[in-house]
Amino acid sequence: MTIKTQYAANITYSGSTFNTKLLIEYKHTGIQYYWRKGRGANRRECYTENESIAHYRKANGQTVHERPGHWYIERIAIPTINAKGDNDIWYINNCGDHYTINKVSKYGKKIHELLSSNINPFKK
Repeated sequence: MTIKTQYAANITYSGSTFNTKLLIEYKHTGIQYYWRKGRGANRRECYTENESIAHYRKANGQTVHERPGHWYIERIAIPTINAKGDNDIWYINNCGDHYTINKVSKYGKKIHELLSSNINPFKK
C-alpha cells in the first residue's frame, strides 16, 4: 500500500535552499512475522513478510509472532520543469544525494506523526 502526499517545505538540496512543494511517497511494510532464533548472546529475532514462511515455521513447532507493520518514506521529490517545458518531478533521496528538510508545514508534520504512529489518516 502506498500513500502519496504533498507538503509545503523548506529544503536544502546540494547546497541550495528552496521553499517548494515536497512530494513524499509513504509505503507500508504489511504484516510482519517474527520468531526468535539462537540461545544466550546469539539470540536474535528473524523477520519475514511472507505468510508461507511463517506457516512453515509454525508447522515445525516454532512460536511465530505477528506485527501490524509500519509506514516508511519510500521516495521524496520536488516539482520541476523539464527541458520540454513540461511539469516533472525530481527525486531527491537517491543514493549519493545530499539533502536536508529544514521545515515542513503543520499539515505535513501532522500526517507524518499519524503515519509514524501506524494510523492511516486517508483510510475511508
